[in-house]
Amino acid sequence: MPFPSKIFKYTGRAYASRIGLLLIDTLFAVLSLFLAAWLRQNFVLSGALNFFYDLILLVLPIRILSFRLFRTYAVILDSSGLFNIVQVVNTVLAGSLLNFVGVLVLRYIGITLSLSVVVIDFFILIILMAGYRMALPFILRRNQKDDRDPILIIGAGKLGLLTKQLIDHDQQALYRSVAFIDENPDLINKYLDGIPVISMAQIGEYPGTKAIFAIRNIGTSKRNELIDACLAHGIQVLKVPPVSDWLSEEFDLQQIREIQIEDLLGRPAIRNLELNTGPFYEGKTILITGAAGSIGSEIVRQLIPFRPG
Repeated sequence: MPFPSKIFKYTGRAYASRIGLLLIDTLFAVLSLFLAAWLRQNFVLSGALNFFYDLILLVLPIRILSFRLFRTYAVILDSSGLFNIVQVVNTVLAGSLLNFVGVLVLRYIGITLSLSVVVIDFFILIILMAGYRMALPFILRRNQKDDRDPILIIGAGKLGLLTKQLIDHDQQALYRSVAFIDENPDLINKYLDGIPVISMAQIGEYPGTKAIFAIRNIGTSKRNELIDACLAHGIQVLKVPPVSDWLSEEFDLQQIREIQIEDLLGRPAIRNLELNTGPFYEGKTILITGAAGSIGSEIVRQLIPFRPG
């Protein structure tokens, strides 16, 4: 690695954030051990300090080693999730097992340390580390001004959740997810990945001029019903590509596009070369039945460029 690159590696913002998180976890390890000793001694400070001083030289190096081995500092804190919590549990469990073995070895050679403090420390440290990782994203989002346009996601299934996470993690995204729309009664009025799941009747209660349709298997009539509900509130509907189109590639926001007439019909559109030319429609009065619905409004949108009378 070239010398300037090494300098950047060890002075860059990403590296500084990792060092900061490692220091925070280390402080949590110290605090957790003290609280465990204090609890074990029924909140008697003098006895807690004796337990703490006896164990700190064994516990702290093992904790730091486990943080390093499991790389608990190498996370994106503003988007922490279940994976980070599992990582914390595995890290603390590994460190506690080593501490437990260490206490047993020291007891064997005549140095008596408290096993119960090690056990209590395991639970307290998980609460501190996991709680910090879960709370920080909400704190950051609450205090951060977000000028991106609000967007709704139609479908609270796997595809909808993937779409929401894609939007959240893309720093260049123009949108921010505000709610899922789903008709599953078991999901409505609950929260999924930090945002509410709402029914079609609640669409008007949430801001947003666009919605992303993210349901894989759905009948044409039900799909059009959901789209009609959005259009009735002036919400433009977009869609993610079919799963077969992006399973072999990286799914990104550039693949999200507007709903087409073929999507509404549930079949390929019938193409008529004469009827699809501008002169045929230009200056003419055209009656469209059902123009307020999803299919009718799409036909209107496609006719406007031809300047009918």
